[in-house]
Amino acid sequence: MHTDEEGGECRPSARSLSRTRCPTAPRSLSPTCTIMKEMNWDRFWGFWGRPVMMAYIKCCFRYRFRGYRRLIDEAMRERPIRSALEIGAGTGILSKTLQRRCDFDFTLLDSNEKAYRLYRRHSNVGRYLREDLFAHQSHHDLVFSDGVIEHFERGRRIESIRRHRLCSDSHVIIFVPKRSFLTQHLLRFSQTGDEFEHKFRPAELLQDVESAGLLPRRTVEDLHMIGVWAR
Repeated sequence: MHTDEEGGECRPSARSLSRTRCPTAPRSLSPTCTIMKEMNWDRFWGFWGRPVMMAYIKCCFRYRFRGYRRLIDEAMRERPIRSALEIGAGTGILSKTLQRRCDFDFTLLDSNEKAYRLYRRHSNVGRYLREDLFAHQSHHDLVFSDGVIEHFERGRRIESIRRHRLCSDSHVIIFVPKRSFLTQHLLRFSQTGDEFEHKFRPAELLQDVESAGLLPRRTVEDLHMIGVWAR
């Protein structure tokens, strides 16, 4: 196993090593998407839209930026990034966080009205498209999502990853919650306890990414999430 001094990243064949302290909130999806149990996204964003929770989300993405920065830097060594699409963008806070360091032309994709209103209030970065992931068509150098694909059963999840690939001319970055005691018992996404959220082991995420026709290049991991850069 290869370990860097910061312990922040690994090759896909090795277990990832970085450790952070701040989880992130999942993102909104189109209500027309097929998931194990339909999420009540209006209720979700009603909860996370409160000032104290928005502050928490901002803190989380500022902390996770280091993982994104590592994957983006690695990706740009192979091919430049000029445009980026965030799938399931929700409030847009992640794109706003990345924009502070990344000179990309950002497009944000989500369909929830409450999420869009929060975006207008807290982010208002780039161009926001209120469209369904599975109906959207565009091309960008980078397509990324954070806390999205885990809300689908496996067949639909592979299709959602494939939609990332079809919209990408070069790079795909995906972050998902990892399987651990913390995520299964303390950082549950579900508000009622029965909505579907899959927790990943690193090898499982890589398998899904490969099944969607992508080649995983590097992974990062923190206390809550696993991220993969693929082409």
